[in-house]
Amino acid sequence: MFVRVTEKPRWREISGAGGDMDEKSTKIILWLKRFYAERSLPPYEVNSRTVELLYYMAKWNETRDKDLTHVLEDHRLKSAEIMVEATYFQELLTDSLGPSYTNLSRMGHTYLNQIVDSCVALELHNKSPHCVRTSRELCITNTHKLQ
Repeated sequence: MFVRVTEKPRWREISGAGGDMDEKSTKIILWLKRFYAERSLPPYEVNSRTVELLYYMAKWNETRDKDLTHVLEDHRLKSAEIMVEATYFQELLTDSLGPSYTNLSRMGHTYLNQIVDSCVALELHNKSPHCVRTSRELCITNTHKLQ
């Protein structure tokens, strides 16, 4: 027997079931309406097998939606934390290294790029005290030249 999903099937007449089928049918209809939104709902055969399958699909879909909501919320929170941390480190670097790379003159950019190339060639890490000290001295010297 096929029924339009827009109306609630009369389960007692169809399968002889009690209130459990009414709850499941209500949940199925609500889930299908959310799933199809503006589109018309397709008819489906109402029997115990299709009701069980649709009911478990609805439950699985709701569980998946809840999990996805949690993942998205976690992602949003992690992004906010990372942005705060990035701002903190940027301010820390600006305070500890002095003038910014963007404030350097053309010659300052050239010198700094040469230092970076030298560090890469010598396989020094960015945290190497020599590279940090040299780049800081370059920034300070170049800033004084600009003034």
